[in-house]
Amino acid sequence: MNYAKFSVDYRIKKLVREGVISKFGVLIDETRLGFSLAQVLLKIRITNKAEEKRVVSELADNPFTVWVVRCGGEYNFALEVYARDLSHLDHTLNELSKKIGSALLSLASFLVSYQYKYSYGVGPLIDGLDQKCEKQEFQYPSKVFPISDPEKSLLAALERDGRATSVKLGEEVGLDQDTVVYHLKKLMKSKILLGVSPHINLLGLGFQKYIVIVRLKNVSMPSNPMKGFIQSNPFIRYGVRHVGTMQLYLLVFADSTGHFYKILEEMEFSFPDIIDSIDFYPVFEKYKESIFPKGLQE
Repeated sequence: MNYAKFSVDYRIKKLVREGVISKFGVLIDETRLGFSLAQVLLKIRITNKAEEKRVVSELADNPFTVWVVRCGGEYNFALEVYARDLSHLDHTLNELSKKIGSALLSLASFLVSYQYKYSYGVGPLIDGLDQKCEKQEFQYPSKVFPISDPEKSLLAALERDGRATSVKLGEEVGLDQDTVVYHLKKLMKSKILLGVSPHINLLGLGFQKYIVIVRLKNVSMPSNPMKGFIQSNPFIRYGVRHVGTMQLYLLVFADSTGHFYKILEEMEFSFPDIIDSIDFYPVFEKYKESIFPKGLQE
């Protein structure tokens, strides 16, 4: 695309106005702040709307939850949680269990050990928008970089409005423009700050989102032969493996149920000797998405 800036701004405002883009948020590498990511599946007994609202509030209000969604299948809620270590993860999950109470029937948690793909932006799903599919691949944990309070404030401000100018950011956090630019360059040089990304309402555009868990047979995970498939498939937006298990966790978008089953079929037919089983959970509603939640701002 080669549009003038005013034309791009007009189209972005139109997409925001129509609810296609809910906001622009910050993108960070949490491992460089000393955190790992965990995926959590919960089976919670919901008997009425008031109970559902209470449960969602408890999950979304936790300062370390990154992503909270309602899904279908054996588990009806899914989370992503930042944790400094296993002890911290246990503490967070115990806190959530206490607050949810007897409505929590079962829980499964998995700590991420390796990220194969994290595709942000829109990629090839929507014609006429950003066609670039950014991929990041790294091993957990990474080198940890200390950041200052002003840098935390800047990341928090970018989480609220990723398109804010350096002048506006300075007004919000109480710094002059040159100081803001200095800290942003420092965060980018250390690869803590990766950029900003639109939060796209793909569900509202007719795409269905699925959590897919692939259990593998005896495979050498560092040289996992499925890595290339995950990274090249434009409808697999995210792929990681979990600590201590031969298990992959994927986020897949499809424009129909038939399309989704074709993606699964291609996966199974391509790797019949290493795939043991596949479970999937359709995502119905997203309640929270915060890449730099309050727990990282403290």
